[in-house]
Amino acid sequence: MLNKNESNKKYKVLFYLLGLIVLIIAGWRIIDYTNFHKNTSTPNNKSNNKTSIRKNNPASSPNNSTKKSTNTNSGQKVVGGVISTSGQNGSNTSTASTNSATSSSSGLITLMQPSSNSTISNGAIIYGTSKLSEVGYTLIDNKVGVISQGSLNVINGIFSGRMLFTPHSTTGRLDVYSTNAQGVQSNEIEINVNFN
Repeated sequence: MLNKNESNKKYKVLFYLLGLIVLIIAGWRIIDYTNFHKNTSTPNNKSNNKTSIRKNNPASSPNNSTKKSTNTNSGQKVVGGVISTSGQNGSNTSTASTNSATSSSSGLITLMQPSSNSTISNGAIIYGTSKLSEVGYTLIDNKVGVISQGSLNVINGIFSGRMLFTPHSTTGRLDVYSTNAQGVQSNEIEINVNFN
């Protein structure tokens, strides 16, 4: 038969083991919760690292109206996205001018609309050609950062859509690019734009 001290030692060991198990489970849950929210959060400021902007905002389905909420430097929420026009120009003219086209250095993406230094407003058409299957874009307002972002399928060599955004300044930049499975961008085009 166990004496009282040995019995107390066994209970203490059991108590410490149970406490250790509870701490391990609690720590695991906290780490899991933190990782989940870190992977699903949107960036809260404009970053010079274009890859991080695009990696944290997964490509949307190009055939649906897509609105994404993005935090900006000023703490305001802005809404942006793209509505696919299924490879159609969507403007009043039948084709975009090839004189104002801008191509990536690889030649895999050519942006025909909007042109560099043009003035755009909410619902502006993004239109071009590509040898890839999908093209992404990011519209950046010089005051608040990213105001619209999305991706478009390339149909018969053409991508097109309507950009949805709310500008906060009069100037910005449009980036068009491709993204690999790891979220790394390439075949980049950058043009300056003005907002109306």
